[in-house]
Amino acid sequence: MAVSADNKAIAKTTAGIFGGSPRVIEYLNADETSRIGVLHSADRPEKGLTAYATIGLSDMSLDRDLDPPLGVEFLGVAESDYPFAEIISTAAFFVLNDGWEPEPGACFRDIVRMQIPDTELPHIYFADPSVYWDQEFASRVIGEKTVAWLLAIPVSEAEAEYALENGAEALETLFEENEIDITDLERDSVL
Repeated sequence: MAVSADNKAIAKTTAGIFGGSPRVIEYLNADETSRIGVLHSADRPEKGLTAYATIGLSDMSLDRDLDPPLGVEFLGVAESDYPFAEIISTAAFFVLNDGWEPEPGACFRDIVRMQIPDTELPHIYFADPSVYWDQEFASRVIGEKTVAWLLAIPVSEAEAEYALENGAEALETLFEENEIDITDLERDSVL
């Protein structure tokens, strides 16, 4: 499958922000009917971590009144030995194939558990990436689409419920107060 000029530009933009020597690996869903690229940048932002980003999820426009149309890409950083590329590619497949709505404050249930069955952080919470990258991943027009990036943060059941009951800002405030390490998929829940 040929990669569009827009997706090449997204990969180049993302790679420039991550740094290092990133590579894009294509992932397939379970029945091999959908594919998504995931950019891997090893030892970024520091040794032992890998930064990840989907490439191509933004081809599916969200139902927003924007011109050019709005699409999202997922970002994440995790310790390099975790299957985080598989986690964000799974989240992308739920958007592509099942109509799940990605937006800041959304929580995709059991996405992490699909890859790490015994995890204490089974869900993915999506935040504005400025909590980790300042404004480098601010939304922008790339080619024929507007691209917004969302930071994927593994969360516990209690944290997911707290966000649902109290709002995204309340959960993110708790994260800041407790100085959570979003790269640690074995961190303790703040609740």
